[in-house]
Amino acid sequence: MAEIKEIRNAMRKKKRNRTIRRICIVIILLALVVAVIINRDNLTPEAISQWLSNSAVANSGEEGFPVSLPSGEMVSLLGVGDNVALTTQTNTYFYSARGKELRNVQHSCKGVQSKAAGDNLLIYSVGGNRVLVETKTKTAATVEPHNKIVTGAISKNGRFAIATESDVYTSEMTVYDKNGNAVFKWTPSGSVISGLALSEDGKRVAAATVYTEGGVLMTGVHLFETGKSEALFSYKLKDEIAISLVVYKNSVRVITDSSVTDIDESGELKGTLSFDEKKLISAVECDGVSALVFEDVNDPSKSMLEIVNDKTAIKAQAAVSKALKSADSDGKDIYLMADDEVMKYSSTTAVKIGSSKIEHGGERLAACEAGAFVITSASELLRPELN
Repeated sequence: MAEIKEIRNAMRKKKRNRTIRRICIVIILLALVVAVIINRDNLTPEAISQWLSNSAVANSGEEGFPVSLPSGEMVSLLGVGDNVALTTQTNTYFYSARGKELRNVQHSCKGVQSKAAGDNLLIYSVGGNRVLVETKTKTAATVEPHNKIVTGAISKNGRFAIATESDVYTSEMTVYDKNGNAVFKWTPSGSVISGLALSEDGKRVAAATVYTEGGVLMTGVHLFETGKSEALFSYKLKDEIAISLVVYKNSVRVITDSSVTDIDESGELKGTLSFDEKKLISAVECDGVSALVFEDVNDPSKSMLEIVNDKTAIKAQAAVSKALKSADSDGKDIYLMADDEVMKYSSTTAVKIGSSKIEHGGERLAACEAGAFVITSASELLRPELN
């Protein structure tokens, strides 16, 4: 009897454990269904492919640094997602955070320029007619405008804008969706488009134009929603040329060699910050603030970092005891490069939080989600650990 009782208890325990396992499986499946519903807009074939590619790279044990660079004159080094893209006069190379070559693309662009946003790299031919949008896995879009290209910009979601010459007007702007279909056009009157910027979702586009008024050099700043024909606003800057445009949620920031100007979406001036006599070296965006690097006017061997917030005011600043060559951001922190060192600074406090020496000297700097990448004068690509 005792043996029968033990057998029955064991069977009950086994059945109970099986029931618990089934309940757990149902809970997990329900959680997955909810997750799919919530993220259904992001579960595209491209996103799934990218996730699988990221997982493969992350699990790869291959260490590629230092990477010996390919032949050809370097044009740009840009962070693209958690990778880096090196563009030469003939090709673009994507490298992982481990230094593994992910992709090699022959772009065939003369006078090639490139811009990056999110996981997208825009490649275009200044003075030519070729435009490519590349990712680490594929060519996402190809466009050949009728007229010669002046400049371009791209958003995180893959929309891009191209300014070209025009048969009728002085220049024209076209915005394309991520597949390369034109969704918006604009032609300025009596001015030339000199700069473009898109919002993160690509639904707003800002254009800077250059013209003269009464013999005075002027910059026009224009903001559009791609679904509307009329500009949200047009604003004038006297005797200044825009070197950087940023489209925020409710405003546009214009950085020139002498000031930062913020204009709200109704076309009203939010604020302006003059550089006075300071010489601007570099300007990068980082989590809603602008990191500006200046040369020390009294000592060119030193520099100054200033963080400008959304109130058009200096939020934080730091003196840097080196002559800086370049700056970039991973979206969270700011990276500065001198000839012999890469430094990492907080974008909120401008406090130095890491550094690394550069053997052979630094030539180019790029930052992405994986950190900083550096090209040295020995033609090597490195990803220094910033302690």
